[in-house]
Amino acid sequence: MTSRERVYATLDHELTGRVPRDLWSLPWARTNHPQMIKALTRDFPSDMATPPPSYLEPSRATGDAYAVGEFTDEWGCVFKNLQAGVIGEVKHPAIDTWSDLDALQVPTELLSLDTDAIDAFCDNSDKFVQMGGCARPFERL
Repeated sequence: MTSRERVYATLDHELTGRVPRDLWSLPWARTNHPQMIKALTRDFPSDMATPPPSYLEPSRATGDAYAVGEFTDEWGCVFKNLQAGVIGEVKHPAIDTWSDLDALQVPTELLSLDTDAIDAFCDNSDKFVQMGGCARPFERL
């Protein structure tokens, strides 16, 4: 049974011998515990895969979300990060008050998916493919 088949069978409430698995690890874990992450992924390979970012329009984000310093996301939120490998805290939200809502620039570039590139990735994987991303509206406001 492929990983993709295992996920679909699980979603259909069929017994598959084990539940599908995935390890979400931050860069901090891969930097500070590389051997542990390597062992975990070797002994318990993921059933999930995420295609690389495939957008037709460039992102408005600037900086590195996981580096010490500031990072501005696609929504215009400024994050301050004090520790490498984790994402920081929003220090300047996309809007300060509800009256600023009309000035909010929705990042439509996140909808400009290169579907051909994503389809090719899916076609070449036996894993269950999921798109990355996390809206986090309350964190941003």
